[in-house]
Amino acid sequence: MKVMITAGGTREYIDDVRVMTNISTGKLGSIIAEQFLHKGHEVYYVHTKNSVMPEHHWTQPFHDMLADSVGDAYEVMEQFVPEVDAVIHSMAVSDFTFNRDNPVKLKSNDIDGFVEYIKQNMVKAPKILPMIKQWNPDAQIMGFKFEVGKTKDELFEIARAQMVNANTDFTLANDKKMMQDADCHIGWLMDKDGNVEEARNKNMIACMIYNAIVNENV
Repeated sequence: MKVMITAGGTREYIDDVRVMTNISTGKLGSIIAEQFLHKGHEVYYVHTKNSVMPEHHWTQPFHDMLADSVGDAYEVMEQFVPEVDAVIHSMAVSDFTFNRDNPVKLKSNDIDGFVEYIKQNMVKAPKILPMIKQWNPDAQIMGFKFEVGKTKDELFEIARAQMVNANTDFTLANDKKMMQDADCHIGWLMDKDGNVEEARNKNMIACMIYNAIVNENV
């Protein structure tokens, strides 16, 4: 198989020296990539600048594809998604970006000016997940849904809605507070038939994702 795996948290430049990003490290994406490489599959690894990279490239084709912002990721994926059999979109993509028509460094002592600049220049970023099936209707798509402070029922409802709205085949859902309370990285893998599978660390989650994608393509 040819598999695209996205990883890391996008960075959106607020001005010429400041960025808006998130807490994603890309570690799970790198472990998933290692699973596919180890099993003999070709991997397109779309990652942000500070994302964790797979430790082993093995002997399989490995495409190292840097995409640091939402716009970068959109362009790379639009070009290469049609070439793959599956897309595992674990990248934490920003919902917002900024108009950057002119070079500027905001004054650190001007709070009102900073806030006004944000209000005037922040714009919604393009949604990538709903586009993937349009770029490649035959590809298996796995989305990710990360929430904070939801109940399990609420999390599952949100994840199912994402599957419908983005036309994905699977969703990996988790909640930060649930993971903190359980002191482990819990993830629930959902498919279109309503089946749910649980795993409790990143390696197990990666295996679960690998099995779902490969079994779907047998």
